Amino acid sequence: MDDRASIIATIYAAAAEEASWSAAVQALQRVLGAASASLFIGSGAGGELEPLHVAPFDAADIRAYVEHYRDIDPWLARLLPSLTGSPRLRAVRGESVLPQEEYRRTEFYNDFGRRIGLEWVVGGVGRLGEAGFFNLGLQRPEGSEPFRPDTVSLLNAVLPHLQRGLQLRERLRGTAASLPLRVLDALPEAALVLDADLVVRHANAAAARLSGPCAGLRIMRDGSRPGAPLVFRLPGVEENVRLAALVQGVALLRRAGGAFRLLPRPEMRRDPVALLVSPLPGALSPNGNGRAGPPGPVPGLALVLLRPLDRPPPPTALLQNLFGLTAAEAEVASGLAGGTRAEQLAERRGVSLATIRAQVRTVLEKTGTVNLRELEALLASLPLPGPVEGAEKGDAGAEKPRPGRPASPA
Repeated sequence: MDDRASIIATIYAAAAEEASWSAAVQALQRVLGAASASLFIGSGAGGELEPLHVAPFDAADIRAYVEHYRDIDPWLARLLPSLTGSPRLRAVRGESVLPQEEYRRTEFYNDFGRRIGLEWVVGGVGRLGEAGFFNLGLQRPEGSEPFRPDTVSLLNAVLPHLQRGLQLRERLRGTAASLPLRVLDALPEAALVLDADLVVRHANAAAARLSGPCAGLRIMRDGSRPGAPLVFRLPGVEENVRLAALVQGVALLRRAGGAFRLLPRPEMRRDPVALLVSPLPGALSPNGNGRAGPPGPVPGLALVLLRPLDRPPPPTALLQNLFGLTAAEAEVASGLAGGTRAEQLAERRGVSLATIRAQVRTVLEKTGTVNLRELEALLASLPLPGPVEGAEKGDAGAEKPRPGRPASPA
């Protein structure tokens, strides 16, 4: 494989994260006999500048360029405007853009370039997306020979592949950015990620199924203008105010969240739904690199879980395993989740109401909830296990018989 083919192969390997961008640029640096090289990705004039490879410069010089000297870089100032319209991608030698004597009089050269060895330069800039660009430069210091004109021919052969490789990198990163949130798609529960304005950043399939005119839960456009964001809305004004307060408390004030029940509305034929708002874990952070974010809640976002309450209560064994409840406490929690009042539980279990209330306080403490509504929402968010082998239809969620006690007849 010749040098050009090897460099191009390394570029596409870097785009697929099978090699580093430093490996691709260093291969080009060796072939051209450059003393140093740099590859930056920019988000537009004056925008963010990301170094993919800058060597052998030290960190302080790289930071100085990104924070200040890029604004007075004479080559960048002349080449970036050429990216408007439909420019032809081409490599250039520095002296063909700016005569060497004129370059040596610039502030950039005298304060920065001369000291770090930017005497002779060859490279090119290219467009990435609507406003982004890449900037490739290979340099030699003072006292070295300038780059020969034939180096431009090799760069002209490589630059289109570099541009396509960087475009591929951006597309792959855009796909990877949503991977953590896709964990929510595997949940049977309806789950949404909302920002402080109730704009939907992610909604899984269960949330889409649960929303609709009949349910009264809507994922809808915020206005009729093209490109308006999708927002999440509840049917009642008070419900929307309560939702907004919980989401903003989590997203902006780092509060723990809360829960409430959406009561049935006959005109919408909606069954009762539990709504739980909590911080979005860092493991689900849409941070743009496809990897889990740092521990702790993600600022600016909240996780909303929805679950219809017209379903069997969670099995007591599940509650014992998850929260360390005793059998009696699990029965109380399961009964409350199924809509049974404390008075009914006391009568059913043959104990005093004070005993039930004491067990409720213990259940709240062990589950980390602060009131019955939050407890109901938490229990509603629990996935139910599959049917037990040998169980008849209709038994899902029924209380598991205790050893030595026969199951109640259906």
